[in-house]
Order: sequence, then C-alpha cells, then structure tokens
Amino acid sequence: MSRGKGRPWTKQETDTLIRLKKERTPIYVIAARLNRTIGAVETHLYNYSSLFAGRCGPVQPAPSVDPAALAELERARSAPQSLTAMFFGDPLPGRSALDNRLAGNRIEKSKTVAVSFDAR
Repeated sequence: MSRGKGRPWTKQETDTLIRLKKERTPIYVIAARLNRTIGAVETHLYNYSSLFAGRCGPVQPAPSVDPAALAELERARSAPQSLTAMFFGDPLPGRSALDNRLAGNRIEKSKTVAVSFDAR
C-alpha cells in the first residue's frame, strides 16, 4: 500500500483538531468532523503530542499493597530458576499446580455446564 500525502492540513483544521482533542473528543468523531481518516488524525496529533504531555487527567493514588505479600513475592523471585524455566515462564517455586496439590491446597475447579446442540 502506498503512503500518499493526502491533502495538507489548514491552520483552522489544526486548531479544531487540538481544541477537540483537549475536550477529550474521541478520535473517530474528530475524523468525521474534519472529513479525514482516523490514521490522518492520529498522525497529525502525534506531531503535536508535546501539547498534550501531562494532560491525561488527575493522577490516581497507588493502591496499598500488603507488605507480607510483597515479601513473599520477593522470596519466591529470589529462588534460583533454571534457564528453561525462565525462558518458558514456568511458575515460581511453590506456585505450580503440582506444588499446591502436594501441599494439600487443592483448588476447587469451577463447575462446567455441558451444552448440547441438536442437529435438526
């Protein structure tokens, strides 16, 4: 697919684009109003991304985390792991289904519902 230039942006279109974006108007609405493609609007916005730095809304406080859970996670992560386990993403030591079964922490499987379809 060729990457054509399209028609150039006018100052009025750019000002409208920036105003609508600051009003948090969805991209597809902006594209429809300006009679542009969504890709053209996103690309033009990318060129003006410095205008929107830090304006994503109020910063939410971080959730509190149980210190005991963090300590357990750090202990499990510091346990040695083989190269194969690291590459394939094997569970941390003590976290696999087999480890839970051997420890007696059997997790109940959720009930499944069998659905049959009649071939009529």
